[in-house]
Amino acid sequence: MTTSPLSVAPPSSQPLYERWPYPDVPLVASLSRPQVWQLHIDWLRSEAGLDPAPVRPHIWVAGCGAWQAYPIAMANPGAEILATDISEASLARTRRRLAVQGVSNVTVDPGDLNDPASFPAGRFDWIECFGVLMNLQDPAATLRAFAQHLNPGGLVRLMVYPWFGRRRVLQVARIARLLGLGWNDARHPRWLGALMRSLPNDHPLRFTFEDYADSANLAGVVDGFLHVSDVAFSAFEMARMVDAAGLELAFVVHRPWGDPWVMGPRLGLGWDPWALLYWLDLWQELKSNLVLVLRRKGDGGGAPRRLHPLLDPDAPVNWADSLRLLGGRAVGLSIQDRRASSGWLRLSRAEYEAHVDRSRRGELRASDPLAIFGARELRRPARGFPFPDEAEWRRPRLYRGAAVPHPAWDHQLRAYSFASAAGLGDDDAAIAAWNGHGRPLEDAQTPYGFSPHATLAAHGARVRRWRSASLDEVPTWGDLRLTDEDAAFALVHDWAARVDPSLGRGDDATLRELFALTFGYRQLAVDTAAR
Repeated sequence: MTTSPLSVAPPSSQPLYERWPYPDVPLVASLSRPQVWQLHIDWLRSEAGLDPAPVRPHIWVAGCGAWQAYPIAMANPGAEILATDISEASLARTRRRLAVQGVSNVTVDPGDLNDPASFPAGRFDWIECFGVLMNLQDPAATLRAFAQHLNPGGLVRLMVYPWFGRRRVLQVARIARLLGLGWNDARHPRWLGALMRSLPNDHPLRFTFEDYADSANLAGVVDGFLHVSDVAFSAFEMARMVDAAGLELAFVVHRPWGDPWVMGPRLGLGWDPWALLYWLDLWQELKSNLVLVLRRKGDGGGAPRRLHPLLDPDAPVNWADSLRLLGGRAVGLSIQDRRASSGWLRLSRAEYEAHVDRSRRGELRASDPLAIFGARELRRPARGFPFPDEAEWRRPRLYRGAAVPHPAWDHQLRAYSFASAAGLGDDDAAIAAWNGHGRPLEDAQTPYGFSPHATLAAHGARVRRWRSASLDEVPTWGDLRLTDEDAAFALVHDWAARVDPSLGRGDDATLRELFALTFGYRQLAVDTAAR
């Protein structure tokens, strides 16, 4: 089972990324500036309630990998950008990508975010750390260092894995670990893919693997399922680290159902946004990683409204973007929107023209989606929400007996406990609160077991019985027996041997857990007995 990032520091990810630079995106894959409008520093600062950036802002892409420096540079052609990474292979690919794309405003240097001595000198107006914090030995210390490297009015944008929403991915990673699969054998990513695709069509973990965008290539399989660090963060942990660093949450880059400022009013909950993020994650409503934009405590600002500079046809950066915006004025504008329900912002020709006209007259409205700056509410999180005991919350639980809870569903049972502890009433009341707002992940292909909403609706009587019963808890898989273990072990052996005869030959405790995660997964309950 996965351990808390609070207790165990992961090993260095450098060897992994030297062998498997990530992400594996062709060097010729290109972006237009209108596509990356939500990566423009002035848009981010406007949404965060901060002052406009300097004329030539300084941006640090901390842990750039093989890609992230490129979209940041495309969105901010007037910025001075520093991109650092621990992997020389990733840096080499970044340099080639920038050269192929003709990008010249990025300096690419080695840097280890585990070593403060390697941090760049000076301060920055934006620090981008996307998908890196969970690989670090002391993420809280790194976040504090980021805060110290911010200019006044600066921001930090993070992506981290959410603790509850990452459960299924981490269960696939657990299967790989139990089978002895790892990043350092070039055969293993293919083996894992073959094994997961051989599970039944309606298996939740097969769905998880195939639905994971990065599983389409080997570097993505390694990064997602064979990583040396399988750390994920709860909103509780992020709230503590952010607060200790002298930072605060400004906004999130989530769809509406994962945005605490949207879902709080919808659910009738006047909670701290961090508590709402915890609740949305636990209830499986985020459906994404945590993408958080942070500012220094006490910072604020604003300026007259103006049209987004990457979407203003009067101020195109180059001829290609000018043609794209001219097309928008002719047929309408359609660009990806990472915070919209549909995933897109679409404006008709008339709507786009109206934006341009209001901008020219200095009459942009706060509701205009292409407007930036102007008066912004400083949405400061409240303090004092009673989060649960994190150590207890994370501890995996195993039981023995007939039809006891399957450990793979444990995080869902905790959702009902959290609802009760938070004063939301009984299980029926928790479900009722989500009716009309929840978007269960279940569908016809995977009709069970992803979200607390659908699990309680389908298995309410059993869940209530478990919650009222005194269950016999045991510490490890070694303290249990499965019913008909010989048949269960044979099933695991035959399944793993399809890929290689050496797989699926672990000790009894390993085989029990493997069976539970693969062929014992269909039912919410599992039958176990004392050894």
